[in-house]
Amino acid sequence: MNKLTGDEADLLQKVIEDNDHVIQVGNKRYYVTIMEEPKVPQPNKNILKEEVQDYQLKKRNILKGKEFSIDDVVEMIDMGII
Repeated sequence: MNKLTGDEADLLQKVIEDNDHVIQVGNKRYYVTIMEEPKVPQPNKNILKEEVQDYQLKKRNILKGKEFSIDDVVEMIDMGII
């Protein structure tokens, strides 16, 4: 697999965004499509406001280099907070 950068990547991105998935190079036509989109974890909407504030405090402490619990970090990752 080749990774595209710069103008090549911009051109293909424009083709996909315009929903014109066919490009022609010379006398050959190619169909361009997305095979896989990255999975982005969605935050759990059922978290209480107090829990969110608690997790935000823990997150700030982690970023400041203070001690933290691995369980807290794993739980925040599972909930999509970090």
